[in-house]
Amino acid sequence: MNHSRKFLSFDISRNMINIIENLIFRLRCFRENTTIPFSTRFIHPRNIYLGRDCVVDTDCYFKAGKDKRPYILIGNKVVIKSRSRISTTTGLIEISDFCYLGQNMWMGGKGNISIKKNSIFAMNVVIISSNHDYMNIPTPYYEGIEIRKDITIGENVWVGANSVILPGVTIEDGSVISAGSVVHGVIPKNSIASGNPAKVIHEIVRS
Repeated sequence: MNHSRKFLSFDISRNMINIIENLIFRLRCFRENTTIPFSTRFIHPRNIYLGRDCVVDTDCYFKAGKDKRPYILIGNKVVIKSRSRISTTTGLIEISDFCYLGQNMWMGGKGNISIKKNSIFAMNVVIISSNHDYMNIPTPYYEGIEIRKDITIGENVWVGANSVILPGVTIEDGSVISAGSVVHGVIPKNSIASGNPAKVIHEIVRS
């Protein structure tokens, strides 16, 4: 009985800390004119930063690691639409100013993810920065080591609906990823890429 009371007391204390941290976080966002609905959840908000004039839609989910350091850094005037999920417990996710994340976007993994300013993502995009080492482990696969590979997405990139961006990808400035593409490797600057695996099908000539 004493052990049960101790665990119950610990859970209540932890929940109170989380509630207080969330209130402080939301007040800070309110001062920065950033709107957050009550249905959006934050885990360890002390390690999450949201910039000025952002719009976060309903039923989104943000999870940062426990250690006291930045895990999720989001710039100014970023729009994150409903049911999007941003989660990391080891890496650093950085989203620069004026980006747009469409509905039901999933972003996370154990590696770092960097998205430069003015990039836009349509609905159902997946960005994943780690994967299981399926070549060197027995099944079940979840028992294997996850391989981390950082992802870099440049300025003014447009990623179409239902695309998947895999670990280690670099998409350079000004490129467009067609809907439904699976991106590996490097997509050069000012390119249109499409398919699985995504290949460059056209060069964008800018005046």
